[in-house]
Amino acid sequence: MKYYLVIVNYNNCNVTIDCILSTKKLQGGGFSKIVIVDNNSDKSEKKRLAEFVKENDTLNIELIFSSKNIGYFSAINQGIISLSLCSSDDFFLVVGNNDLLFPSDFIHSLDTLKNDKDTFVISPDIITPRGIHQNPHVINRLSVLRRFAYKLYFSSYNMACILTSLGKVLGKNRREKSRLGYNKEQFIKMGFGACYILLPQYIQEIGLLDNSVFLMGEEALLSNQVYSHGGKILYTPKVKVFHQDHSTFKKMPSINTYNITRDSYKIYKKYL
Repeated sequence: MKYYLVIVNYNNCNVTIDCILSTKKLQGGGFSKIVIVDNNSDKSEKKRLAEFVKENDTLNIELIFSSKNIGYFSAINQGIISLSLCSSDDFFLVVGNNDLLFPSDFIHSLDTLKNDKDTFVISPDIITPRGIHQNPHVINRLSVLRRFAYKLYFSSYNMACILTSLGKVLGKNRREKSRLGYNKEQFIKMGFGACYILLPQYIQEIGLLDNSVFLMGEEALLSNQVYSHGGKILYTPKVKVFHQDHSTFKKMPSINTYNITRDSYKIYKKYL
């Protein structure tokens, strides 16, 4: 069995370096290959990453520089293409954010899983520094009320700010609470987008990630890909990763951030 890692960097190479360094402590040999896709960071960032890769040549790291910022899933696709896994059937492909840290037993926990051919994607137990479990992100299809809340949020920037403030007052910020069912292995509708583990049947049946959005909403797109091809997404607490959660979307949304997420919502809303 081989293990691969694809992560995306954009102007935060120190975070990426911490992620890669955590793989040095993995039991069982670590990753067969690591691919870092840089989304057109500043020159100093690119230089630092290149130096780090050169200094750690034993880790078998490939560094891909994109000529522009192409977004999250598009960048991951660049890494998937570089691995040429279409004819392979004995691998785990870990894809995700660069602010992940891997526990030493990560590889061993993957080896203990028994997956059927209908399982295309594994969604791990993603734990923040505060001990919050971010999976299972969505177990079943969103309720009518939740979908209405999305519609209301994206009706205007002012409404988004009001709902964000109201959520803080009422303690309804879902990012600040562990997801229900995080201690139970189960098939789910959507996994949290910070980390996925793609299985050979995903690559063979689907190929690449749906990169219809630049950023945000990837969970819904991936879910649609998997289930429309007869596959399933398995959430398992047996496989854990630590998410440093350096998100730029946790506070009051800026108008630029809001516009990006609203444009994405127009594309993925039909899959919620």
